[in-house]
Amino acid sequence: MTEVSKITLIGHSGWGPVEEAYEERLTVSAAEVTYRYHPIKATAENVAHRWRYWTDGPALVNAFENLAAVVVDLVNKQVVPNALDAPELEFLVVYTDRKRQRRSLFCPLSEFKDLKTQLKLLIPQLEQPPRFLA
Repeated sequence: MTEVSKITLIGHSGWGPVEEAYEERLTVSAAEVTYRYHPIKATAENVAHRWRYWTDGPALVNAFENLAAVVVDLVNKQVVPNALDAPELEFLVVYTDRKRQRRSLFCPLSEFKDLKTQLKLLIPQLEQPPRFLA
């Protein structure tokens, strides 16, 4: 049976001025969590940043397994809510057999409370959380 080896969430700013536009990427595996924020046009208020957290402890492995269960369920759902004014949130799931599954959703993350709760557990307290978690 194949298991999830990596999950990537890619958020986009959606509609708005180019000075506020961005792309962000949160990648989670059983060993590390990485985040990259890339503004489309860098300004004094909209600067690029990234962070990375890795460990060999069991806490991240357990959190990743819980997140994987929620994300796989969401990616395989037939019907999910959509909103016309919500920015795109793209899910990329990579399995141990290198198979990839991709799904884009156009709805606020607040529609998926289990997913939001699992993601917040993975963000180090000193780091800026992804904007799609707001």
